[in-house]
Amino acid sequence: MTVVTILGSGTLIPDASRSSAAHLIDGEGFRLLLDCGSGTLHGLARHAVDWTGLSHVAISHYHNDHMGDLSAILLALKHGLAVAREEPLTLIGPPGFVGFLSRLDSALGDHVLDPGCPLDVCELGPLDVFEAQKLGLRIRAYPTPHTDESVAYRVETASGVVGYTGDTGPSDAVGEFLAGCSVLIAECSLADPPSMEFHLAPSGLARIATLADPDLLIVTHVYPHTRPADAALLVEQHGFGGHIVAGEDGLAVHLHEHGPVGERPGGGRCARHSARIDLAAPCPARAGCPYSPTELLMLVVMKNVASAEEIEAVVGVIQEMGYDARPIPGGQRTAVGIIGNDGGIDAGRLQGLEGVLEVIPVTHPYKQVSREWQEEDTVVSLANGTSFGGSDIAVIAGPCAVESEPAILDIAHQLKEMGATVLRGGAFKPRTSPYSFQGLGLEGLKFLAKAREQTGLAIVAEALDPEGADLVAEYADIVQIGARNMQNYPLLRRAGRTGKPVLLKRGMSATIEEFLLAAEYVLAEGNPNVILCERGVRSFDTHTRNVLDLAAIPVVQSLSHLPMIADPSHGTGIRSMVTAMGRAAVAAGADGLIVEVHGDPPRALSDGAQSLYPDQFASLMVEIKVIAKAIARDVTAPLS
Repeated sequence: MTVVTILGSGTLIPDASRSSAAHLIDGEGFRLLLDCGSGTLHGLARHAVDWTGLSHVAISHYHNDHMGDLSAILLALKHGLAVAREEPLTLIGPPGFVGFLSRLDSALGDHVLDPGCPLDVCELGPLDVFEAQKLGLRIRAYPTPHTDESVAYRVETASGVVGYTGDTGPSDAVGEFLAGCSVLIAECSLADPPSMEFHLAPSGLARIATLADPDLLIVTHVYPHTRPADAALLVEQHGFGGHIVAGEDGLAVHLHEHGPVGERPGGGRCARHSARIDLAAPCPARAGCPYSPTELLMLVVMKNVASAEEIEAVVGVIQEMGYDARPIPGGQRTAVGIIGNDGGIDAGRLQGLEGVLEVIPVTHPYKQVSREWQEEDTVVSLANGTSFGGSDIAVIAGPCAVESEPAILDIAHQLKEMGATVLRGGAFKPRTSPYSFQGLGLEGLKFLAKAREQTGLAIVAEALDPEGADLVAEYADIVQIGARNMQNYPLLRRAGRTGKPVLLKRGMSATIEEFLLAAEYVLAEGNPNVILCERGVRSFDTHTRNVLDLAAIPVVQSLSHLPMIADPSHGTGIRSMVTAMGRAAVAAGADGLIVEVHGDPPRALSDGAQSLYPDQFASLMVEIKVIAKAIARDVTAPLS
């Protein structure tokens, strides 16, 4: 998947200061900036983008609105990192770009050509192609009628084609160059009739967009005193019949490869690649645009006697208002989530509809994980009958890392006899030291799969990066995202798209809100099966590895419908304390435990000091059954 984010729309509107042009394309293994005008670093920070991970920067022309932060980014790379970056950075620009960088280096300092990491510079003329085959990335440039060096870009990725006009005047050649784009980011700087020939007015943009025929047109760089949404409507009025959104700061579009070309309902070509807006995005300019924001704004709670026709009527009114509606069936009644931008909603119009009980504004920054979104507890069920979030307490157990086939098979059989129903084991290990055991990789996953085949235990394994998530999902029943990766947003998104349940561990310094927002990334991808895990937070005290925050269990359960389990092994780091904290977690209301158990802890290749011996684990299972009974719960029955 490729994510396109508008970091700086290049727009001046009456109630906002102008932001310079900057557009991020986040793909499989690359992070590309299309222009980096003044304020880009601020935009990256505001939208939680790791600027240290930028792999490519493409400049459309030499103006502060398009490259004003280039020097700042290079300076930050050289002097703002604790550990020098080893990955190369590629700078792409029009002919003459190398000379321009040399002049910039002489004027501003040697960090421009020496940013503390390997630097590649590529000039793209009209017939040139920049290609990174391993990344599935191709970039082409085409001159535009603006300044002598100005170019438009065509960025081809595995998920689709992103076109960018940069600054341009009217030009059929530019429209033809950008033909077939999945997404077209385009400027619309002037009112009609245009007062100059080197910027676009709505009529000129409509012509280019019609020739390019994108699945989605994003209108940006609107000034002065014009709102992007108004400009988008004007482009439509000048004859562009495709889908349009106003490209305000923060707009994000996901590109998923989607199958053959067909016909859209109502006429026109269907998307070669479907695009879905999933940030707090501006409302689409066209009614009925299929690209829907995922910012939950309100919940319309229906009466328990509301008919299907009344629910459909509420959905229809919400859609007429320009928002997306998501019915959420519950045990007693249905609620309808209102998804869209953060503009005002006429709640009174909805309150008066037949079958509506109440309209509730959503106040938390996290939406779909909240109790406001769903009152009933989510129950995550596995193929072997284990469930998380119901009345039963499920237990996950196993070694920190898969070390060999005989070892994992032996401990799996023992754990099954003791009552565990899910086997843990790391095939890929995120170790603090690069010299520590890093796991067996694919071979380890195959050993886990063999253990499942022999015992019936479900398996959970950790993914470290987006590519690894797909591999883990192929073999495991649950994809784990560890504490160090809790805010690895590309990984969270990819894990969400695997369709497998996701076990998300709280970061060692994360607040509850940050924890729940991380889970929101998974749910935003359409995956409701998330299991949250408290695994301890970092403290000033050195007597334990971490502090197991047991208070987080009832706090999270009061805020979210997702199941919450505890990890007393990482929460203490000391074998003698694991059993006590496991008992305490169950008493605090945890929906399950994940415990490290090793057949011979002193010989373990990782985390032996916190791993229980099998007989200690057997005792823990007996003790938590007593505690569970005392609070009217049960431990999941052993597998037959």
